[in-house]
This record gives sequence, structure tokens and C-alpha cells, in this order.
Amino acid sequence: MYLTITYIRLRSPWQFFSLSWQALKIVRQLKQHNNTAWKNTGWWRDHYTMTLWKSREDIDKFYTSGAHAQSMRDSAKMSTEIATLTIEASEFLDWKTAKERVGKEGKWLKF
Repeated sequence: MYLTITYIRLRSPWQFFSLSWQALKIVRQLKQHNNTAWKNTGWWRDHYTMTLWKSREDIDKFYTSGAHAQSMRDSAKMSTEIATLTIEASEFLDWKTAKERVGKEGKWLKF
């Protein structure tokens, strides 16, 4: 199994509304894929998600299609940076560890 950790830094706190709208559509998409679990946390401009997956193929199918793909195309409009990290894991990390790992080991996009 795999765990994907994502961090997004919003351009402003007002972008939270756009993020929430995108998240609703992405959660619907998650429910249609082989995602085993997800959770999120965040405040003000800093937001994080963790998702558990059965395979890399499931991750690839998810992030390159549907609402998630559209959100990625629009991400520069609402964020200044995004980081992602996928590791082998069968359960969620605690939030402190997840935030540290994505910060140090994640793949970063800066806009």
C-alpha cells in the first residue's frame, strides 16, 4: 500500500472557498477509485491531505483524471506552492510526522 501526503499553500485565506469547492469534487472522485482512506487538515493558508492507496496504478489513474486533474491545472490560480510525497505505508502517519516528511522529502511546485 501507499500513502500520499500533499501540502498546499494558498495565495490568500480567501482562496479557502475555492479549495473547499475543489475538495468536494475531488472527494467524490476519490470514492470512485481504489482509495482506501483519506483525511485532511489545515488552517489559514496551509492545508494538507493524506490518502491511502492499494497500488501506484490507482494513484496514477486518480491524479491524471477527473476533478483532480482539473484542480491541478487550476492550482496556480489559488496557491503559491504545492508539495507531494508518496511512500510505502499501510496506515496514516501522525500529522506532525507527515508535515515534516512532505516538507523535507516532497516534490515541490512553486508558482
